[in-house]
Amino acid sequence: MINFLRNETLVVIVTYNPNIPMLERCLNAIEKQFDNIIVVDNASTNINLISEYIKKNHLQVELLKLNKNMGIAYAQNLGLNSVKTNRSKKWLLTLDQDSVIPENLTEEYEKTLSGCKNVGLIGCAYTKKSYTVIDTPRIISSGSLINIKKLLSIGGFNNGLFISHVDHDCSLRMLKKGYRTILNSNVLLEHNLGSKTNRRTFLGNYYTYYKPIRYYYNTRSAVYIFKKHFFTSPYFTLEILLYSIFVANIFLLIYEPNKLKNLRMLVKAFWDGATNQMEEL
Repeated sequence: MINFLRNETLVVIVTYNPNIPMLERCLNAIEKQFDNIIVVDNASTNINLISEYIKKNHLQVELLKLNKNMGIAYAQNLGLNSVKTNRSKKWLLTLDQDSVIPENLTEEYEKTLSGCKNVGLIGCAYTKKSYTVIDTPRIISSGSLINIKKLLSIGGFNNGLFISHVDHDCSLRMLKKGYRTILNSNVLLEHNLGSKTNRRTFLGNYYTYYKPIRYYYNTRSAVYIFKKHFFTSPYFTLEILLYSIFVANIFLLIYEPNKLKNLRMLVKAFWDGATNQMEEL
């Protein structure tokens, strides 16, 4: 089996106000390994720049423009829906706008697929690991290769999660169905998280900025994940919950202004996740 993923895979890249040079690198790396690419844009203010770059460089990329930000899960489901009846497409590769895949991605993923059975999805790493291939639900959506038939069998992506923990929820539902979720650390993704600042935290590392609303969705989704999947994956879901509440949120409350407003937002996030109020804010 040589390079079968090129023709059997649909790549879905979700964009929202992307950094254009970074998106250019993302698209250029993808085009070298895959033929079928869809960019789903969540109402970016710089959509004209995205469209102009695709046309100017004659990229074989389909651009789907949404009228409002519908979230990552909704955008990924649009790509999934486009191949429901296309039997030539067996895999879905999901990618963020700020990620660049390495040259060995298809080669490594094909090796993994040839050596493993009943694979629901394969993910990559963005830091070097001590292991090579391991079964784990700890897989980020960017760079994930997902079996389309198996993804449809679990109902696709969860739109209610909007942006946070969409990937973890997908992995946990795959595991409930008996499908394997595998991480191949030989594939190192270049992946940017948030906006780097010059401020150092009390831990000594540089503070990464996210908009406060991101913390709301992260907390709400973490509570939902814990409640939904605790009995089948207690340790992993508890880890997600504790990290979101006691680690991630502490930076928002310490380093950002409007502390009382942010605290109220986090309390609402916890309540909304616990009571399944998953509407968009």
